[in-house]
Amino acid sequence: MRYDDGVRLGQLGFTGGTTNSTIGAVHPINATLQELSWLLSDAPTGGGPHATVQLYLLGLTEDGTPDGTNVLYTASVANVDGVWNTHVLPTPIEAPDGFYLAAAYNGFVGVGTDDGVDAPYEYVPGSHFYSLIILVELLPLLSQVSLLTVCLELMV
Repeated sequence: MRYDDGVRLGQLGFTGGTTNSTIGAVHPINATLQELSWLLSDAPTGGGPHATVQLYLLGLTEDGTPDGTNVLYTASVANVDGVWNTHVLPTPIEAPDGFYLAAAYNGFVGVGTDDGVDAPYEYVPGSHFYSLIILVELLPLLSQVSLLTVCLELMV
């Protein structure tokens, strides 16, 4: 499942991030996840290079928002800025109520963005979130761009 056409238009992030500060997208579908893919910006203002990134896979609440108390998976993984990265999960992860995939970094994480205008990858309001502290509250992004952090290979 993905929200983008694979071409980075820009970047989105926030300064002062930590490995507990996330930015990502929700996928409100029943899924069995086997690997995760993401793209961090290689722009000069993208906060990189990011040799590693912290990935979070969270379950969703009943209203479809990320549940910071339901961590399905997290890992610090290798990253190369400006290209698609893939992390194979050690075992498949079941997400029957959907999931939130997010990236975190000590500093500016600089996730790539898409223009969100061309079918079938049009912007989906209410699908992107960020949090400065993962276990407190995840806030919706008020942006008209799709995050490139969400291209996932799923076995559904």
